[in-house]
Amino acid sequence: MQISFWHLCSIMVLHVVNEVLTCSLSCTCKWKNGKRTAECSNKTLTAIPETIDPDTQVLDFSDNNLGELTKELFVKKQLVNLQRLYLSKCRINTVHTDTFKGLTNLVEMDLSSNFLESVPTLAFSNCPSLMKLTLSSNPIKDVKRLAFNHLSYLNTLELSGCEIADIEEGAFQGLYSLEWLHLSSNKLKTIHGPQTLPNTLKGIELQKNFWTCDCHIQEFRDWLSSFQVTLSHDPECHAPLRLKNNLVKNIPKEELACLPEVQPTTLYLELTEGKNVSLLCHIHAVPEAAVS
Repeated sequence: MQISFWHLCSIMVLHVVNEVLTCSLSCTCKWKNGKRTAECSNKTLTAIPETIDPDTQVLDFSDNNLGELTKELFVKKQLVNLQRLYLSKCRINTVHTDTFKGLTNLVEMDLSSNFLESVPTLAFSNCPSLMKLTLSSNPIKDVKRLAFNHLSYLNTLELSGCEIADIEEGAFQGLYSLEWLHLSSNKLKTIHGPQTLPNTLKGIELQKNFWTCDCHIQEFRDWLSSFQVTLSHDPECHAPLRLKNNLVKNIPKEELACLPEVQPTTLYLELTEGKNVSLLCHIHAVPEAAVS
């Protein structure tokens, strides 16, 4: 059986039409950088369409209005073949524990510029292959211990522009492959513990925080001095005023002082009127204080 050139072209055109028909009317679906891609950004959508091809590998759904990411969202949409997922600026405030169930092939996720107040740790346990995670510009207040413990392949973690004031010791435990960490433009005054920052890092961004150069920053200062990590900008002291704008790593240890803490040895004393009394106190000071 011979197939004419025009017949062959008709088959090809029909195939292309069928490819388009598997895509939601709200999205543009195409091959991009060798990946089947659905682009649905900035369409004022409140839900991921049902008609996106199950073989889609890249979904750009940024700048829409999702609010809550519900349980088994991508299993129900038959989108478990995703490798890259972009959900920035989607007004997301809640991520269910099983939202990302089935996304075992996902290597990149962008959840930046949403309303997340904490790291959705358990949800990430369904994405063990993640290599890049972006959580920048969320109102995250702190990073709890083991926050990313399930992401042993993660190479890049972006947490810039949040409201992070505290990072617990062990927060990055389990990130055995982490090389690039972005923590700029937060509210950090110090980072506690010599083991808090992974020793696998090749680059880190720490500028535009509230680094307070007192006794509490000594371990962080030692880390900056001893680790050969690429810094786009060396962190500078935000306080006290006498050290403001000095590089943290260059401050001599004796300058990293805190006001003495004075505590009485007892809260109860029996006194005789008109007699002298001696008060015993515990004093803790860094550096050691001279008391008179």
